[in-house]
Amino acid sequence: MTFGISFELALKSVIVAKKEIPPHSHDLVKLSEMSGIEFNEYELAIFKLLTELVVWDGKYPVPKKQEFLKAHYLHKADTLWDDVQFGELKLNKSNDSLDWDELHAIYNKITDVFFKHYKSI
Repeated sequence: MTFGISFELALKSVIVAKKEIPPHSHDLVKLSEMSGIEFNEYELAIFKLLTELVVWDGKYPVPKKQEFLKAHYLHKADTLWDDVQFGELKLNKSNDSLDWDELHAIYNKITDVFFKHYKSI
């Protein structure tokens, strides 16, 4: 959840450095689009998951609408787990998507753009 908030603030900083007004939103995918930074599908999937963590999953046991819960857990499974075959069993193994190294690389990508714009102000 805290990385989600950090990404939100970093993306909003890029938007402000570009002399635009950031929206009142926690939607990291929307903010990433406004920032003008190109992110791959994997990074956008992480942003979607972190948005859900910031908005409700990090604070409440369930969302207000039931359909969000199923969609969230399916997205979480797709983003955080890889299927592994073990004999006849199909198991899930963590793919380390939310590890420091993975998230730090995305954060550095954002802050590099911020400082590029900030220096030109």
